[in-house]
Parts: sequence; C-alpha cells; structure tokens
Amino acid sequence: MARLEDLTRGAQVKGVRTDGPVSEAYRIRLAYLFDPLLAVHTSLVEPLPHQILAVYGEMLPRQPLRFLLADDPGAGKTIMAGLFIKELLARGDLKRALIICPGSLTEQWQDELNDKFQLPFEILTNDKLESARTGNWFDENDLVVARLDKLSRNEDVQAKLEASRDWDLVVVDEAHKMSASFFGGEVKETKRYKLGKLAGRIARHFLLMTATPHNGKEEDFQLFMALLDADRFEGKFRDGVHVIDPTDMMRRLAKKSGVAAGARCPGSKATTWRIRRALGAAFGSAARSGTPCQSLPGSAATVRMG
Repeated sequence: MARLEDLTRGAQVKGVRTDGPVSEAYRIRLAYLFDPLLAVHTSLVEPLPHQILAVYGEMLPRQPLRFLLADDPGAGKTIMAGLFIKELLARGDLKRALIICPGSLTEQWQDELNDKFQLPFEILTNDKLESARTGNWFDENDLVVARLDKLSRNEDVQAKLEASRDWDLVVVDEAHKMSASFFGGEVKETKRYKLGKLAGRIARHFLLMTATPHNGKEEDFQLFMALLDADRFEGKFRDGVHVIDPTDMMRRLAKKSGVAAGARCPGSKATTWRIRRALGAAFGSAARSGTPCQSLPGSAATVRMG
C-alpha cells in the first residue's frame, strides 16, 4: 500500500494522479493509517480514558467483533459505540449499521449519533415500512435505529430484516432484556431472545451493551452469552462441570474503580492525553510505512502510560 508521502510527491498509485479530487479522496480514505484515533479527532466529543481503551484496545482489534460491553451506568457506552461505528466507517470496514434499543431510547440514540458523530441514523417506523419503494425499508437504509419490541413482536418486520442485505454491525442496547431461562429441563426463549439470535446471524460485528448482564443464575448467563457464541456456551450450565470464563468476550468496568465516574475523575483529561500519545507512538511507525492499524496488537494491556 502506498504511503502518504508517495502521494504528496506526485507518485502514481494504481493509475491515479495526485493532482485531482480522486487522489484527494484516496488520501482521505487512507487517513486512519496515519491517525490511530481518527474518530476521536473528527467527532464532537472529548472521550474519557476508559472509553478510548474500550474502543481502541478491546473492540477494534477483534475481527469480527462478538463482544459484551458491560460497564456500569454512566460510563458512556453510547459514546463508545459511536466512536466504534465512526472508526469502522473511516477504515472502510462498515457501511450498514443497526442499533436495537428500547423504544424510550431511540430518539436519544439518533440525536447523540448525529450531534456528536455526524452519523445520520434513521428511526424505523410503521409509516416508513409501508412507504418503502422497494418493499423492504431495511434495504433502502444503511444506518438504522429500531425499537426492541417493534422488532421482537412483529414477525413480518423480522422477515424483512432477515431478507435484507447483511449488516456490518448490530448494536443492542439494554441487551439483558434479550433473556432466556431453563424451566423443566427445557430452554424457554422469549421473543426478545429470539430476536437476539436473529441479529447475531445477520451481523458480522455484534455488540451487546448492558450494565446488568448477570441476574445471579449461571445457566441464564450462559444462555445470554450464547447470543455471541452459541457453540462455546451450548447446553445447560452445571456447577462443578462447566466453567464459564467469558473475559475474552466482555468488559466490565465498575464505578467503584474510579474510572467510569466520568469527567469528575481527577486527572481524566491528562490521562486521556497520555493514552492518545501512547497509542500514537504504538501505531506511528506502522502508519508511516502504510501498515493498516488493525493489523497491530491492540490490547489495552500493551499501552504503556509512562
């Protein structure tokens, strides 16, 4: 892959000259190679350290992503999701994204993504479904916010969702509502849980977000995690036989750690700056050589804060 310096010196890349709008578009498309925090610098947000580490240290390195973000309330999970979506868009790894959330949060999601990340998501409504030119509104829109119960209770809408083009990313907010349980030796799946299974089938990246992923029953938690990996969490949990270790598929950050408390956390801006500098140093040499950032180790544990 050509380096940015090559383009600015007038080199021809794949027959494209550097003195026109096409080459400018090519440079913009490669921008993420030279700015490892491109979504941060092109959004109207000032993310906190734990948000940067979640997106750039935990989520982006996973390809494809099957992940549970279980930080406490107030940690800014919407901000993390917005950064993740915008970063994937900048890297050319995302075109279609679906947000599934409770009805009371749909407008909040739409406003946050539009105001802070300039992402024009459309809210699914009955009128839009009925007026679709092609008969399937999902095929006509690439950035969608949908109500959880609107999808889970309407089989016709689910059929259209499944028949539409696959989604690059599906995000489920308040994902604990997609519950299932064992009763009488059988799995009792709610309509919301069945929707979760459908969402996992049609998405390449699948992100579940909830502050309460565990209701105290290991067997129910195993069913919940099966939405992300059905093979790994198959069967009923039996104490002493099954060992659940989902730490490689989830992140849990409690407020008591002092990090997720938000801007009130002392020194958060300085810490954010140090994380940016550390990530920039980690990706800098590869960016100058034209190596894609996502091919580098991205674990938060590898970022030194010195």
